[in-house]
Amino acid sequence: MFNNMTIKSKLLLMISIPISGLVYFAITDTIEQMVALNELDHLQSLSQLAVKSSTLIHELQKERGLTAGFLGSQGQKFAAEVPAQRKESDKRHQEFQQFLKSFDANEHGKNFKEGLDNALSDLSLLSKQRNAISDMKISTEGAVTYYSDVVTSLLNVVMQVSILSTNSELTRIASAYGNLLQAKESAGVERAILTGVFSSGVFTAEQFKKVSILVTAQNTYLKNFLFLANEEEKAFYNDKMAAKVVQEVLDTRKIAFDKIAKDELLSNLYAQIGYGGFIHNFKNYVSRAEEKYLERVQQNYAAIQEIFKKYVELGVSDKDRDNIAAVQWTLDQYNAKLRVARRMIKAGNSVEERDLAVRIDDDSAIKALTELITGNMGIDSDHWFEISSARINLLKEVDDQISQDIDQKAEELQNDAKLAAIRIVIFSLVIVIVSLTFGYFLMTNITNLLRHLVDSLTSSSNQLSSASQQISDNSQQLSKGAAEQAASLEETSSSMEQISSQTRENAENAASVASSVEEVANMVKQSTENAENASKLSNDARQSAQNGAEAMNKISGAMQEIGEASQQINNIIEVINEISNQTNLLSLNAAIEAAKAGEQGKGFAVVADEVRKLAERSQQAAGNISTLIHESGQKANTGIQLVKQGDEILQDILKKSENTADLVNSISANTAEEAHKIEEVEQLIESIKIASSEQATVVEQATRAIFDIDNVTQDSAASADKTAQSSLELSDQADVLQELVQEISVHVGIQNS
Repeated sequence: MFNNMTIKSKLLLMISIPISGLVYFAITDTIEQMVALNELDHLQSLSQLAVKSSTLIHELQKERGLTAGFLGSQGQKFAAEVPAQRKESDKRHQEFQQFLKSFDANEHGKNFKEGLDNALSDLSLLSKQRNAISDMKISTEGAVTYYSDVVTSLLNVVMQVSILSTNSELTRIASAYGNLLQAKESAGVERAILTGVFSSGVFTAEQFKKVSILVTAQNTYLKNFLFLANEEEKAFYNDKMAAKVVQEVLDTRKIAFDKIAKDELLSNLYAQIGYGGFIHNFKNYVSRAEEKYLERVQQNYAAIQEIFKKYVELGVSDKDRDNIAAVQWTLDQYNAKLRVARRMIKAGNSVEERDLAVRIDDDSAIKALTELITGNMGIDSDHWFEISSARINLLKEVDDQISQDIDQKAEELQNDAKLAAIRIVIFSLVIVIVSLTFGYFLMTNITNLLRHLVDSLTSSSNQLSSASQQISDNSQQLSKGAAEQAASLEETSSSMEQISSQTRENAENAASVASSVEEVANMVKQSTENAENASKLSNDARQSAQNGAEAMNKISGAMQEIGEASQQINNIIEVINEISNQTNLLSLNAAIEAAKAGEQGKGFAVVADEVRKLAERSQQAAGNISTLIHESGQKANTGIQLVKQGDEILQDILKKSENTADLVNSISANTAEEAHKIEEVEQLIESIKIASSEQATVVEQATRAIFDIDNVTQDSAASADKTAQSSLELSDQADVLQELVQEISVHVGIQNS
C-alpha cells in the first residue's frame, strides 16, 4: 500500500500522527486541570471551615478563662462576665452550625469526617457543662479540661487543611496557621489556669508544671510559625507582639513563676530559723555553753542572709520588704544577745541568769515570716485576665490575617486552575493550526526540492562517466612514480640503521660511568650521616651536662634553705621551752591555791598536776626535737659541700663537651659540602645518559617512519592500479544512477526530460 503512495501523501500521513498525539495530550491536560479545579473547590471550603472554627475557638477560649476565674474565686469574681461571654460563644456556635449545613464532610475522607463528628459531639455537651459550672458542681481543672478538649477537637479539624492540601504554598500557609492556633490555644489555657491561681492566691506545684509545659509549647509553636511564615507574615506578627501589653503578660508570668522559687526559699528560711535552726541552736548555746552550738548559730545566720539576698533578687513588694526587715531586725537582736551570752558564759553566770539576760520578743518576726509564707502574689486576677486576653486578641489579629491569606491563596489557585485549563485548550488549537499550516508549506517545499534533486542527479551522472576515464589515466602515471620513490627510501633506511647502532653504544657507556659515580656518592652520604649522628650525640652530652649543673645549683639552694629552716625551728623550740616553764610554774601555783582551798580544791589540784605533767612532757619533747634539728643542720652543711664539688665537676664536663661538639659540627659541614658536589656530577652524567637514550629512540622512530613511507609508497603503486580498474566500474555505476533517477521521478510525480 505504501509503495503505491506518492511522497506528498506520505508526508501528509507523517504530519497527522504527531498532531493526533498533541490533541490527545491537550485533552488529558484539560481533564487534569478540571480535577485540580475540583480539588481546589474542596480546599476552599476547608479554608472557610477553618476560619469559622477559628472564630468559635477564640470565643470558647475566652469563656474558658473567665470560667476558671469564676470557679477559682468560688463565684466571687467574673459572675457577670461569664454569662455575657457565653452569649458571644453561642453566636459563633450558631454561625458554625449554619455553615456546616452547606458543607459536605464526606468529600474529604473518613478520618476528616470522624474528627468533625468528635468535635460536634463535644460541643453538644456545652450546655450541660455550663449548668454544672453555674451550680459550682465542677472543679476548675475539670471545666478547663472540657473546654480544652473541645478546642483541641476543633483545632484538629483546622489542621486537616494542611494535610489534605496538594499545593505546597497552601500547605505552608495552612501549617503556619495551625501552629499559630496551637500557640494561641496554649496561651488560652495558660490564661485560664493563672486566672484561677490569682483568684485563689494558691499556685500549686502541679499548676506550675502545667503552666511551664504550656509556656514551652507556646514558644515551640511560635517558632514553627515563624519558620513557616513568609517575610510579610513575620513582619505583621512582630509588629503585633511589640505591643506593651505583651511584655506586661511576660512580666506577670515571671512573678507567678518567681512565686514558686520564693516559696522554696521561704521553706529553706523557715528551716534555718525554726527547730534545729538559728533560734534553737541559740537557746542550746545559752543553756549548754557548748561551742558547737555557737558555730551552728553563725552558720544559720549566714545561710539566712544568703536566702534573703536571693529572695530580694527575684523582686519583692513593699509589704514583703517590710516583713523581711522585721525578721532581719529580730535576727540582729539575737546576734547582739549572742555576744552577751558569750561574756556571761566566760564570767561563769548561771543558766537562769543567762536565759533571763538574752530573752527577746520574736512575735513580730514570727508574724512577718508567716505573712511571707502565706501571702499571695499581689496580682489581681481581673487585671491578669484583661492583659492576657489583650495578648491573645493580638494573636487573633495575626490569626485573622493568616486565615485571609489562606482563603485568598485558595481563591488564587482556583482562578489559576481555570485560566490554565483555558490556556491549554487555546494553546492546543493554535498548535494544531500552526502544525497543519507548517506541514503544508513543508510538504510543498520538499516536493520542489526533490524535483530539483532529480534534475541535478541527471546532470551529475553524465559528468561522473566522463570523470571516471580521467581517473584511470592519472592512476597509471601515479603507479610509475611510486615505484621510483620506493627505491630511494631503501637507501635512506640503511644509513639510519648505522646511526642507531652508534647511539646505543654511547648510551651504554654513559650508564657505566653513572653506576661508578653512584657508588662514590653512597659512600660520601654514609660519611655525612655518621658525622651528623656524632654531632647530635655531642650536643646531647653538652645539654645533659648543662642540666646537671642547673640541678646542682637548685640542690645547693635547697640545702641552704633547709639549714635556715632548722635554725628557725630551734628558735620556735626555745619559745616552746619557755611556754612549758611558764605552764609548769602556773600549774605549781594552781596546786598551791587548790591546797589552800582544802576539800573544795581537790579536783582543781588534780587538774593542775596533770597540766604540770603535760608541760614537763612538752619540754622533754622540745629537747628531743632540738637535738634532731641540730643533727639535720649538720647533715645539710655536709650536703652543701658535696653539691659544690659536683657542680665543679659538671662545669668541667660541660666545657669539654662544647669543644667536642664544635669539632664534630665542622667535620659534618665539610662532608655535606663534598656530598653535594658529587651529587652534581651524578646529575650531569644522568643527563648524558638520558640524552643518549632519547637520541637512540628518535633514530629508531625515524627508521620505522622510513619503512612506513616505503610501505605506503608500495601500497600507493598498488592502489593506483586498483583505481584504474575501479574507474571502469564507476562508469558502469553511472549508468545505473541514470535508471534510479528515472524511478525517483515516478515517485515524486514528475516527468524527467
